[in-house]
Amino acid sequence: SNNWNIGAEGQFTVGAITGSILPIVFTEWHSPMVLPLMLIMGAIGGALFAAIPALLKAHFNTNEILTSLMLVYIAQLFLDWLIRGRWR
Repeated sequence: SNNWNIGAEGQFTVGAITGSILPIVFTEWHSPMVLPLMLIMGAIGGALFAAIPALLKAHFNTNEILTSLMLVYIAQLFLDWLIRGRWR
């Protein structure tokens, strides 16, 4: 299909962030369902982040290599902001 996804690291990072929201917000919830829900939330978060370059390609015909690569830096900076700020 001649489509490229160079930004898998950013999708992985956003998936990890969204998957870790559940145990950070609900610290008192101990259940066997926590891990499967974390996996589902991580997959949805990564997929939604992967949809950004896809939508930009579909609507504006942007280069998906550049947009997905630039979004990696956005994901890393967002994670850095969370770790040093909100989740500290």
